[in-house]
Amino acid sequence: MTTSSLLSNEKMIRDIKMVMADAEFFLRVTSDQVNTDIAELHDLISARLADARCRLNLLEQKSMSLEFDMSYVPRFA
Repeated sequence: MTTSSLLSNEKMIRDIKMVMADAEFFLRVTSDQVNTDIAELHDLISARLADARCRLNLLEQKSMSLEFDMSYVPRFA
């Protein structure tokens, strides 16, 4: 994996974390709503955030392991 694709992965990870933080903020701000539709939406968003968090952790681990592996690639001048 090239350095530019590693940087691209890191940017994507940061962007996803920002979207997740916004969604979590939305859930906190609207948590006192008693509307049934909103309660169902909260459940759906919470479940999707949990899934996204797991997938993001896997992506971060993969990205970090690829960075680590790249550090051992011999550099020829």
